[in-house]
Amino acid sequence: DLLRGIDKDEEAMALCRQALNEVQDRSQRGNILLHMADIYRDKGNTEKAKELYEEVMNLSKSEWYSLDARGRMAEIYSREAKFTEAINIYQDLITVIPKKDYGRINWTRLDLGNLYRNSGDMDKAKKSYEEVINNNTASLNQRIEGRLRLVDLLRGIDKDEEAMALCRQALNEVQDRSQRGNILLHMADIYR
Repeated sequence: DLLRGIDKDEEAMALCRQALNEVQDRSQRGNILLHMADIYRDKGNTEKAKELYEEVMNLSKSEWYSLDARGRMAEIYSREAKFTEAINIYQDLITVIPKKDYGRINWTRLDLGNLYRNSGDMDKAKKSYEEVINNNTASLNQRIEGRLRLVDLLRGIDKDEEAMALCRQALNEVQDRSQRGNILLHMADIYR
């Protein structure tokens, strides 16, 4: 990570290859391959990155490194506007995340909502955001984020009154100044 931070990707990749040859532990191999895939992705070689993410996913179905690889693969497909592929990955990801990892499940649902929105399926996007908003396992931050994403969606389809009601509801739940400020900005944008 240090070498990548100072634009020494080739050296970082060489260290990863060396470590990969020395390690047999699946978790460590998954972590190393994930780093290698990230380097390829960041350098613009998304095909090679996808190959390595696939290799990481084949090491395990539900270990953290496999879950991260799935999410990153979906992000690449999303950037490539291959929404169906990205949506399929996120739908699968939700089923393999350990059931008690509520945080990851809820963030994944929010990301899935974004994919639906970007693909033009506003009904599924709304449903995905509402699953988090109405989910008692979601943190307050996740519920607020879900509301704000839904506010943005509603504003995009000329449902400003509904969006404003969501903002007011969120404002009543939040004490954090930063979050309140963000909600107030959304409200100001609606009035504008």
